[in-house]
Amino acid sequence: GFGVYQVTRNKVLGQGKAIEYVHVQDWWFIDTYYRNGEKISESVYEKEMEDFEKNGVVIARQLKKTNALNDGSEDS
Repeated sequence: GFGVYQVTRNKVLGQGKAIEYVHVQDWWFIDTYYRNGEKISESVYEKEMEDFEKNGVVIARQLKKTNALNDGSEDS
């Protein structure tokens, strides 16, 4: 990578299960998506997030930005 990243973690909680989705944005234009550690397409990620939000499912979101010039910052 280029050393500049934004990582968004979404934990979807429901029916006694937790699913973790991760969106890694490298240098603001290379996007990679994961569901429980498995790589998925952007369209699958977007559709599933949209479906969860439409159905009122709780999504816990954590955002982390890092770059080579600092040790990163975290926003929730």
